[in-house]
Amino acid sequence: MRLCEILRRKNSAIREDFAFSVFAQPVPHQAGEGMGCYCLLPSALCFQLLPYLAAMNYLAHAYCSFREPGWLVGNMISDFVKGKKQYDYPPAIFTGIRLHRLIDTFTDAHAAVQEAKTVFRPHYRLYAGAFVDVSFDYFVANDPRCFANAAALESFAQFTYQTLQDHHDFLPEKFQGMLHYMRLQNWLYHYRSMWGMEKSFGGVVRRSQHLTDSATGFALFQENLLFLQTCYNAFSADLWPMLEQWRIAQIQNSDKSSLQ
Repeated sequence: MRLCEILRRKNSAIREDFAFSVFAQPVPHQAGEGMGCYCLLPSALCFQLLPYLAAMNYLAHAYCSFREPGWLVGNMISDFVKGKKQYDYPPAIFTGIRLHRLIDTFTDAHAAVQEAKTVFRPHYRLYAGAFVDVSFDYFVANDPRCFANAAALESFAQFTYQTLQDHHDFLPEKFQGMLHYMRLQNWLYHYRSMWGMEKSFGGVVRRSQHLTDSATGFALFQENLLFLQTCYNAFSADLWPMLEQWRIAQIQNSDKSSLQ
């Protein structure tokens, strides 16, 4: 039996229970194992951002926002918004914050993600999740269902940067500082290339407190590319339909509110 089919069967029961719970009530945030992106930030800023940068998968979260500006902003800043501060934001941004946490919870529970971590865990242990997250952004960037070509990815990256800039007053201060470098170095676009991935793995190591070697992680990524692709395929086959159900639920709830 193919790996993707095994993983799909493993997740069938989880997906049904999860879908019921997430659409019925708000999902509490459960921090993942970290999602990375590459950057060359000033050391002081990088130190300040470390708790936040380690928990973000920027391209995937941006793409999963359906090009809705408020959802996009909330999805991108979610890990910078702690506790009750999420309730200070306008409804659309608040919805994006909850969407981010929904995606994190779904990701952490998925069997394909756990399988992908086995590639990195022997060498990186608890940091395996960070390297998987970076790896999956590579597959998102090169997924023709998401972006038909490099030009489409570049267009989406610029749309994301501009949307965030247009909502500058709503961005947490630390995110504002990071956005400058995200746009300047075009983080979202460079996930599509091996050069960008090598930089991304280096970024995970620079932002960690205990890692010193990114070359091994990048080598493992290259050596296990087909296996990681299979894991991504199994994961995304469940993620996209779940998110579409979520989007439809938001529209239906909005329609009901407008009638009251």
